[in-house]
Amino acid sequence: MTLHAAQIGQTVAAVVGLALFFGWETVHPFFDRRDDRLRHGGRNLLIGGINAALIGLLFVGGWVAVASWATAHRFGLMNLWPMPTWAHALGAGLLL
Repeated sequence: MTLHAAQIGQTVAAVVGLALFFGWETVHPFFDRRDDRLRHGGRNLLIGGINAALIGLLFVGGWVAVASWATAHRFGLMNLWPMPTWAHALGAGLLL
């Protein structure tokens, strides 16, 4: 499986963002005791994982359903003119 440049960029941005927030919380801790900080970090990771799973299931499923409906009903800007698949993909990416 290969990663596209956009996926790599998103991953790098997420890791850098997490590192910045972790550093900020190290300089200005919300909790004074180490065990509270570890529990706090664990809860943050759990909430982040649940959030990522819900977004993946709900939004991606919705996008696929809407794209399938638009294709079946020839609805949307990309269906106004006949063009090859690569042009549809390029145009959709640019419009997005």
